[in-house]
Amino acid sequence: MKSFLEFLNENSPNKIIKNTATKEKPKSNKIPKEAVLYIFRPEVNITCQKCVFIKGGNKAKNVDGDKCAVLGPTETISAKSGSCGFYIHGDLGEAGEVPWIGFITKPEAGYFENKTGFQCKRCEYFDAKTMDCEKVDKDSEGDTPGIIHPDACCNRWEPDSVRAKLPANKLFNILN
Repeated sequence: MKSFLEFLNENSPNKIIKNTATKEKPKSNKIPKEAVLYIFRPEVNITCQKCVFIKGGNKAKNVDGDKCAVLGPTETISAKSGSCGFYIHGDLGEAGEVPWIGFITKPEAGYFENKTGFQCKRCEYFDAKTMDCEKVDKDSEGDTPGIIHPDACCNRWEPDSVRAKLPANKLFNILN
């Protein structure tokens, strides 16, 4: 069996291709990746800091106190430790910011904070030995075909009682 580090080296972002095949696949009792908004973006903790909806100058400083276009101007979020179901990875750069929308609450958006991020490797359903998830079908269409990548995330994310809080170096030692 390959170590976690060997897996990551072999599956670098340049080698991971989206599964767009349309052939019929065996049915799984697990949830398809597309139904849980499964996303893999290398080197990203899936937090508000890297979302197109973040507003305010704090995102570059990696401090709290930012706002979210989806939640509106009265709600404060954490750029470095918050995330929600409306996360869209990207930076609008010179195009500016998304205008205020403000039609949804934090609970409705699924807003949650975890200081170390939201990758699968920090989820209670992730199995690092098999690169699989108890809930999500690794063979369904979407990013990282045939596996659940440790640095991916989805809307079924639940914090593992130990791994969710560990700093990256300690988590790395546990997974290898």
